[in-house]
Amino acid sequence: MDTKYLLTGVAAAAALLLGACGTTTAATSSDGSQGMGAMTSMVSAADPVLPSISSEYNDADIVFATDMIPHHIQAVEMAEMVPGSGASPEVAALAAQIQSAQQPEVDLMLGFLDTWGQKPPGHEMGHDMGMMSEADMTTLMGTSGGEFDKMWLTMMTAHHDGAILMAKAELAAGSNPQAKDLATNIITAQQIEIDAMAALLK
Repeated sequence: MDTKYLLTGVAAAAALLLGACGTTTAATSSDGSQGMGAMTSMVSAADPVLPSISSEYNDADIVFATDMIPHHIQAVEMAEMVPGSGASPEVAALAAQIQSAQQPEVDLMLGFLDTWGQKPPGHEMGHDMGMMSEADMTTLMGTSGGEFDKMWLTMMTAHHDGAILMAKAELAAGSNPQAKDLATNIITAQQIEIDAMAALLK
């Protein structure tokens, strides 16, 4: 399977979604450090409220954004581990794609919560829905080369599976049109990435 074409499809889907929502996104710092501790700065970067975000929302929309933000941030943190790990070019390309897609989605969801008058989430979501523990992340950082590739791909696949479940819950119960559009995009894009990761693990 040619992962280059799979990743091109992910990029196109993300661009269409973010363009449709009319978003402006926060800039990532030069060293790429947008970890869980940077949540407050990202909230500021998401201001002012994006005018295209609908004020229609329900509890499911709030749960979706509140849970998906830390979930996405951890995926970005995992992607940031790849440079310097001795990862294969294919894994490096996939990590770069994940980072470039999910950081703007974090900014978009922070905009959702701000528009709806909701507080941004805390730094921890727990370890449900494919989230890695601190021990998992430490173990991953201690590997390199082919061992890193295998562990990273396996962990990111589980992480994506969790995101898809969360997005499906939003589609089933949410009411905000932009949040549901984002959920649809997450399902499409992350399934493509899961397929790419499965091919790389063979």
